[in-house]
Amino acid sequence: MTSAKAEEEIGRAKNLFDVMEKHLKTSPFLVGNVPTIADIANYTYTAHASEGGISLDPYPALRDWLQRIELMPGFVPMAKSPLGLACHFSVLKSHLFSTKE
Repeated sequence: MTSAKAEEEIGRAKNLFDVMEKHLKTSPFLVGNVPTIADIANYTYTAHASEGGISLDPYPALRDWLQRIELMPGFVPMAKSPLGLACHFSVLKSHLFSTKE
């Protein structure tokens, strides 16, 4: 992934987090007062944003929402990658651009 493409994707994520932050300031979950599939579907990518170089520090309502999800009965977190997305992109790049004869 090029640096310009990565910056574009980071910008999109920040725009999404801005929208989520605004909404979560007035609602405990993404769709009303109880967790739904929308919360479950958005949790992992949001919780792992730091692996892509995106800080959640500017989003206090978003961080509170993550904590509410984590406190749900039966919650099982996805393991964080110590290498982050850079590792995933490196592996993907090696598979996409390898020369096979």
